[in-house]
Amino acid sequence: MRDTDFAAEGLIDEAWEADGAAKQSSLALRALNLNPDLIDGYVILGLALPTDIERMAALREGVRRGKIIWADEIKRPAQSHFWLDIDTRPFMRACFNLASLLSQNDERTEAVELANLLCRLNRNDNQGARYLLMAWLPVLGD
Repeated sequence: MRDTDFAAEGLIDEAWEADGAAKQSSLALRALNLNPDLIDGYVILGLALPTDIERMAALREGVRRGKIIWADEIKRPAQSHFWLDIDTRPFMRACFNLASLLSQNDERTEAVELANLLCRLNRNDNQGARYLLMAWLPVLGD
């Protein structure tokens, strides 16, 4: 790991602990400038930015990067070990938060796709994506 990666991880840790959305956003952006593949940076922005459009954009970028980073794992059949690998958690957080935000903005089809992905990657469903599906699928007539 490069020194900049350690510094970026430290900024992400600070951002999680920071008081206020502005401070969290600032730290996350600094971290992403050092390492744009730190998915938790996009998750923090997805929770801290002021508008739904900005939050969705940040989370979509985190999911996009995660799908690239974890492409081989995502292509495999359902696995129980994906969630157990702590390095996958930021990607899972990005997917879950994006699915929730999409649903709140009546974009439930994409939200359901993400929730289904989460359930496939984490058969124990530690995040509770199945409960989101139980709420969304009837609305979609499924």
